[in-house]
Amino acid sequence: MSRQQELGGEEGDFEEARIFYRRVKSQDRLTSPTSEQIESPSELSDVDELLDYIRSRKLRYPIDISETEMDELPKDLAIQVLENGPKEDPVKFLLSQFCDSLRKRQRQANKYAMLIHIGQQFLLAHVRAERGMSIKEEEGEIELIRRFLDVDNILSAALFERTDDGVIKFSHFTDTGSDSFRAFLGVTKRKFHYQKKNVQIITYYKGKTGLECKFEFTNEEFEDKWLNGNELRLQGEQFSFNDERPHLIKEIRWGGEQYESPRSFKSDFKEYSFSLDGERRRYQDLLDLESPEGSSISIFDDDVEKAEDKQDRVEIYYEDEDTRVLDKGNLPDNLYVIYSNGKIDLNSSFADHIFADIINGAEISLFHPSQSAAANEFTVNTITFLNIDEDQITPELRRFAETTHEHIVNLSGETASRCLTYLLLHVLSREIDQQFKKGINQLININHGSARNRDVVSSKENEYGGLIEYKNKKDLEKDDAASEIVSNIKTKLKDSSEKVFLWGIPEQTRELDGLNTQSWNDDRVTTIEERVNEQLQEDNFDYTDYHMQIIPLGDNGDRWIIAGLIY
Repeated sequence: MSRQQELGGEEGDFEEARIFYRRVKSQDRLTSPTSEQIESPSELSDVDELLDYIRSRKLRYPIDISETEMDELPKDLAIQVLENGPKEDPVKFLLSQFCDSLRKRQRQANKYAMLIHIGQQFLLAHVRAERGMSIKEEEGEIELIRRFLDVDNILSAALFERTDDGVIKFSHFTDTGSDSFRAFLGVTKRKFHYQKKNVQIITYYKGKTGLECKFEFTNEEFEDKWLNGNELRLQGEQFSFNDERPHLIKEIRWGGEQYESPRSFKSDFKEYSFSLDGERRRYQDLLDLESPEGSSISIFDDDVEKAEDKQDRVEIYYEDEDTRVLDKGNLPDNLYVIYSNGKIDLNSSFADHIFADIINGAEISLFHPSQSAAANEFTVNTITFLNIDEDQITPELRRFAETTHEHIVNLSGETASRCLTYLLLHVLSREIDQQFKKGINQLININHGSARNRDVVSSKENEYGGLIEYKNKKDLEKDDAASEIVSNIKTKLKDSSEKVFLWGIPEQTRELDGLNTQSWNDDRVTTIEERVNEQLQEDNFDYTDYHMQIIPLGDNGDRWIIAGLIY
């Protein structure tokens, strides 16, 4: 990301940034924060990227600082930092005031207060450090700052800035639902109407020079007509009702907030309607590094042996054989909220249920609470990925995903359908964040062993749309396997836009004859994949992506088939 971009309403190539941080809990409440000058292009790029992401995806409720109920001292200090720059005393006292306002779990040993000053703005944030991270001189401090610049470690934040006309405003967010953070800022729930009642859509009747027209709905009406029906459409910057001519949207009002673009509103309304904001809070609670006596559950408590994600709850197992349960919300039957990540295991029955629904063509939605719902969620026929924004999906990937899913549902044999499901999830997992990706990988890994070596695949090559091409494993063992694959691709893609090659399933017998894992490892497969892509590009072949993927067989993990997919 270039540093010459719009941040906080400014266009500029910033030469430096200052980062101040201190532990929230300290014996000396007026402790001086550690200060770091950021000047290198790579570190400035990290700062820019963080602020840009927070501004576009997280911050809400912009307000003039004079209209808040913030105490006079922190208000004056914030103004001083903007007017006079990040001088030591105002920053120290502002961070001290901020730390004093935090309560209970917000004051744990791994929690920090941070201030980033860049240009004519500063970010005040409550952040956490990962467990086991030590704070040492020089390199340790740099590593800590890198962690602070990871948006996943920012619990709450407010971005203060001075507008062109001299007004000081800030926007804020809190992923923890922190009332004490809002109280420090002087913005109460009542002031911002967090319990939103009505949706108002203000449109231009005939272009921007025409009359304005307002449509108003209760939350229930809007859910029924937009989320659950087709009477309302919000597409791009346009709104249409009952198939009438679409109108250009001026703004959307919901509670105390005004949305100039429908994207943020659509994401917020989905989280509200599906109670996904509650799932995000519960998930965030599980990731807190410590849970003091009497507080809620944390998967990082020292005596936790295992955490398991089930369809309606997460179960935490302790060394003393005690079990605690965190219930998920009252979710629709076809909405699967997956908490599993690198630390929380996915329950096998839950995974089997999801896999079966995909293969059977059931209408389901998948959501991971590590990130917000997308404004325009990506749907593959009957599967909706609430975290994936369809605008980020290329037309070629969409077509491949839809074709693959159609084959999954319509092929006569389950073995081929499971292989394709495995591949579909692998491809789409590249479009999601790391925590969700780890959850999807668990879903895949639980199910890959259902096909065993020497099983016979009942689905024929040309069945349904002919997406699959069965290949003898010996084809991969030729001296120049990459050239052989390129030749096959050019032949088979004359009449189609996508193809899945499965090595280890001979066309004549369709008997799974897996490759030995001792001879075929990830590096060997990756080398062939890279050579295929190089040759296709040298030949100017028209394609979007070629990818090879291992599919393990059985429970022993000593055999697998290898897939090559191109679209």
